[in-house]
Amino acid sequence: MKLNIVLLIGLLLFSPSLFFGVDFRDEKMKVPPVYTAGKITITYTRSSEGKNTFKGKTYYTPYRVAVWIEDSDGKLLKTLYRSVGGKIEPFPARLEHWEKKSGKPSDNEPDTYTGASAKGGTPEKNYNFYWDCKDDDGKIVPDGTYIYCVEVARYYQNGGNPPWRSGGPMSSLNKGKIKKGKYTTYSTGTRDSKTPATLSSLSASFSPK
Repeated sequence: MKLNIVLLIGLLLFSPSLFFGVDFRDEKMKVPPVYTAGKITITYTRSSEGKNTFKGKTYYTPYRVAVWIEDSDGKLLKTLYRSVGGKIEPFPARLEHWEKKSGKPSDNEPDTYTGASAKGGTPEKNYNFYWDCKDDDGKIVPDGTYIYCVEVARYYQNGGNPPWRSGGPMSSLNKGKIKKGKYTTYSTGTRDSKTPATLSSLSASFSPK
């Protein structure tokens, strides 16, 4: 009798589908996703890189910026902002990382993400960008971990007035992870290790509605 009970318990534990038609061990994998409405705020401060003094006046090397969101696998989910660029000969400033993710050129053509005027790149200033946690179709994305990215690309020019630094363009990618769910969360991002740094700080927060 005891042996039969032990065998029955073993069958229930290892083959529940024989008795109930469903394997409860897989139920965690079948839990439907949760869609919490809320807002993610990305905050960063531009470093002093690009601030130059010429004949007693201060000039700022032009910078281009792209801000976007990726899913946990690193797939582009939403572009929040992309500054229109163009060229300063002989070096164009391209948003190389954003181009690879989006499959689009970061040229002078405005789109729904460029905005009416350039922003986000002036040295020593603070910037905030917001995401309503919706995809391009206007649907709230599932709760989970998301990656926020800030790319800063700078122009270089030999000589000129003012004499911007020479050497060619550089694009830096700064990023971090933020968790979206039932509660407010905070995150400190990782700045690009290239020298000189283009950001002096990077962070994000999620606030549920």
